[in-house]
Amino acid sequence: AENDFVHLFLVSEDVSLVPFKIRAQLVKAGTAHLGNIIYHESGSYIISSATFPSYFQKDDAAVSRGHALLDLAIFQRIAAKLDIQRRYVGEEPTSAVTGLYNQIMQEALPAAGIECIVVPRREQNGQIISASTVRQAIKNDDWATLQAMLPQSTLDFFQSRAALDLRQNLKETANVIHH
Repeated sequence: AENDFVHLFLVSEDVSLVPFKIRAQLVKAGTAHLGNIIYHESGSYIISSATFPSYFQKDDAAVSRGHALLDLAIFQRIAAKLDIQRRYVGEEPTSAVTGLYNQIMQEALPAAGIECIVVPRREQNGQIISASTVRQAIKNDDWATLQAMLPQSTLDFFQSRAALDLRQNLKETANVIHH
């Protein structure tokens, strides 16, 4: 509501347990009621294994910092071309790499003339809502948690036959928590 247009960059690299095609579909369905969103695939330009490999693997903080700065340098060029003046990021209390990235963005983006706004993480029954929490709930067949945390469009997808293989893959994956 604060902006005429919102550029939503979807991490499109397919290294997640939930494939990009499905994530994009869920994001678009969950934000369909908002008329000012412009969706972009991040490709290999931002938050990708090429620009920010430590986001996708456990890594040393100094290396993560360097990767974050590289990713931000690329984002700043994209922001200049799209006249982006604010970047909204989700608060991240559980992922060390994402938390460090948020901290670096709060330092670097204002210096580049881009406001960095950290959006507080939503909670349900005292538990933060995150992709890791949702993946763990799917792994555990915890549909009560999923019903409390997910928009109806996403819950409908995960309960559908189309998500059967994905649910099975999550159940068979040892660790579904992002570091």
